[in-house]
Amino acid sequence: MPQSVRANRAFLARVARFLAGEAGIRQFLDIGTGIPSADNTHEVAQTLDFGQPVAIMLIAIMYCIPDEDDPYGIAARLVDALPPGSFLALSHPARDLNAQTRAQMSTRVNAMLKTPVTLRDRAQVARFFDGVELIDPGVVVVPEWRPVSELEARSPAWVWGGVGRKR
Repeated sequence: MPQSVRANRAFLARVARFLAGEAGIRQFLDIGTGIPSADNTHEVAQTLDFGQPVAIMLIAIMYCIPDEDDPYGIAARLVDALPPGSFLALSHPARDLNAQTRAQMSTRVNAMLKTPVTLRDRAQVARFFDGVELIDPGVVVVPEWRPVSELEARSPAWVWGGVGRKR
């Protein structure tokens, strides 16, 4: 699990660099920013102009929304509110990578939580990107999304991630 957490944070950094650099995004709506620390997104960027492209960051948050609460509808409504040229960045713990270990871990975690976590397979994670154009390399294990080195690409992680552009 610690390797997946680190790989997911590295994915977030690579995605943010891509969006702010190559894609030219200047506005970020970071939903579920993770463990509180200094320089959180909301402390650095205060104003959103929905007349200009925005990047919605759903990094390791949608697993907190069970299927019966319509996580795909929630993501779609967020994207629908954005102007063309906006982006959706999303990562999600995998159900289909190292499946037996993940199932055991999720059973233990869910026994301790009031709101259970929902692991999803690659196809289910890809559904969050319905209606947007996936940016290469698509939905992949997070260390494989535009890694800065071969070592980074081979980092162990059980998290799917991707970025899509609203047309």
